[in-house]
Amino acid sequence: MFFILLVAFQNLEAQKCEPIRSKTDPITDEKIEAWGWKIGWLNTMEKNKECNIRFLVIQDPNDENRIFSVLEITHQVASSRMINLDPIFEEGKEYFLKTENSILKLPATQVKKTNNNHLGIYYVTNQLIGTISKEDVAKLANEDLLFYQALSSNGYSVEGKVSKKNVRKMKEQMNCFLTKI
Repeated sequence: MFFILLVAFQNLEAQKCEPIRSKTDPITDEKIEAWGWKIGWLNTMEKNKECNIRFLVIQDPNDENRIFSVLEITHQVASSRMINLDPIFEEGKEYFLKTENSILKLPATQVKKTNNNHLGIYYVTNQLIGTISKEDVAKLANEDLLFYQALSSNGYSVEGKVSKKNVRKMKEQMNCFLTKI
């Protein structure tokens, strides 16, 4: 009986270590995995407008010592209310993650912006892409992530506290990432 419980527990543990996103390049067959979690959700003063924030890490498929960081900010709004929904994030700016013991200043060396309209909902996604050290990933794996902040060049601020549930999920994902690299 103990053996069955042990195997069931190990399977449960193994299931936790799945990337949040996984994609295989159809030409090169390279598998790219993104590890991370939703760190925030903002409901704005405007009706039917919200913002989801994720933080992801991805190992560079061409350089195993390089880790990309991605702060993904997705605004959702009813298409009829899409006026004034254009935060402008610039390359070269930093965004911040605050843990229990550290403030991580992460560069946005590249900004990818996509727009999508699906079933009457308009989505604007900004991905602030840069690099992060293995040591900073370890901080996110071992320390509670408390706060995040990204400022756009047109005055829009994406900032907030991270819920305890999302802190736990983020730590799990960062620990899994560190075991996979």
